[in-house]
Amino acid sequence: MTEEQKKTFKNSLKDYYAVSVREPSSIKLIEDLSPVPVVSTLDPTLLLEREDWDKVSSERLIEEEYIFCYFLGDYKKTRKLVNEFAKKHNLKIAFIPYTAGVVLSDRKFADYRFIDASPEDFISLIKHAKYVFTDSFHAVVFSHIYGKEFFVFNRDKRALMNGRIKDITSLFACQERYCDTNEKMALSYIEGLSPLDYTRETDEFLTKKRESIEFLENNLKD
Repeated sequence: MTEEQKKTFKNSLKDYYAVSVREPSSIKLIEDLSPVPVVSTLDPTLLLEREDWDKVSSERLIEEEYIFCYFLGDYKKTRKLVNEFAKKHNLKIAFIPYTAGVVLSDRKFADYRFIDASPEDFISLIKHAKYVFTDSFHAVVFSHIYGKEFFVFNRDKRALMNGRIKDITSLFACQERYCDTNEKMALSYIEGLSPLDYTRETDEFLTKKRESIEFLENNLKD
C-alpha cells in the first residue's frame, strides 16, 4: 500500500475494537495500522452448514450427469483438458462463461452455458455436478461443502489469487487437487488421483471454524 492508503486505513480502523481478515497473509498488511490485534477467520461461506445452503440453492438445472466449469481466468489449456476428460467419461459440460471479466467468445466449449446464472444457480450447478473444474476460491469452497470431486488450477494473469487457492486446499488437506504445474494439468495425473475422503473433516478446519464463529459471537454481542 502507498503511504496515503496506509493513512486512510489507519484512520478508518481507529474506532474498531475487533478486526479479522480472510487470508492469514493479509494480517501483515494491516496489523501495524489496526488499533487491535488482527486475526484470520474463515470465509463466511464456510461458517454455514450444507443444509443452510440447500435452502439457497436452485433446483437441479441439468438432468444429465455433467462436469461444472467455472473459470475466472481465460486458460485454453484447462478447457482442452476438460474436453478430454468429459469425452472419456461420457459427461456433459456445464459452464458459466465469464472468463477474465467478459463472456467467453468460444461458443463451442460446453454443452450448457449459463450466461445469466444467479448465485442460487451457481450453488445448484456445483451441488449436482459429477466433477468440478475451476480456478475459483468459492467454487472450491462449495465443492467441499457438497462433497464433490474437484480440480483447481492457477488463474492466469492473477497470480496473487493463487495463494488463497493454496491455503484452502491445505486447510482441506487435499493439496493434490491443486493442479499448479504442467505435469498436474494432464489427464493422466487427474485420473490417477484417489477419490476425496469426505467422511471426516480435518482437525485444522474444524478448529478454525470454531474459532471463527466464536470471534463473531464474542464481537457482535451487546
